Amino acid sequence: MHSRKSADRCRLTLACVGLFSSALVVSASASVADDPLAAAVEAARKTHDERQLQSVKTQLEQKTVQNPNDAGVYLDLVRVQQYLMDDYENAKRQESGWRSGGQGH
Repeated sequence: MHSRKSADRCRLTLACVGLFSSALVVSASASVADDPLAAAVEAARKTHDERQLQSVKTQLEQKTVQNPNDAGVYLDLVRVQQYLMDDYENAKRQESGWRSGGQGH
């Protein structure tokens, strides 16, 4: 089952990259210093702070409503969702490890 989740995750990532490949070029050309929201995305990625990630996600969702044709915003939103998923899976794995370690002792 773990390999199925990994395969699904890989497919999701590949699909997002394919859908937003043109946005990547646009996003890469924009400086993080020029966009406070891009800086917030990067800071949230580095800290893995769930509250900060949720806040950035909400801001990006609002920005998609304001600028529905800005593919870069959608790309950033997918990145933040991926960071949240990574953090959730890591927490789940740690919890599972604690349970299995605790049962044996």
